[in-house]
Amino acid sequence: MHAVADAVNDFTLRAYAPLARGGGNCFFSGASLRAALGLAYPGARGATREEMARVLGLERDAAAASGQARAEVDSRVASGARERPLPPLPPLPQVPP
Repeated sequence: MHAVADAVNDFTLRAYAPLARGGGNCFFSGASLRAALGLAYPGARGATREEMARVLGLERDAAAASGQARAEVDSRVASGARERPLPPLPPLPQVPP
């Protein structure tokens, strides 16, 4: 599990640097971005596949990468990490006519 956390943290920090140069506030989820890009990895070929593996910290073998992704999901489920619904929004204030 530490290898996965290290890969996510490394990716997040490398992704943050160019985003932060724009100035102002910067908010993104490195874990979500890495997971979304990881979905495209098994279909990538050639130089694109090599670059994605390097940037995302994935195995270069699609089967191994799929196993790695599955292990990440299984570890989150086992640790009790679940998506929780957001609480309802408070009612909007009444605007006088």
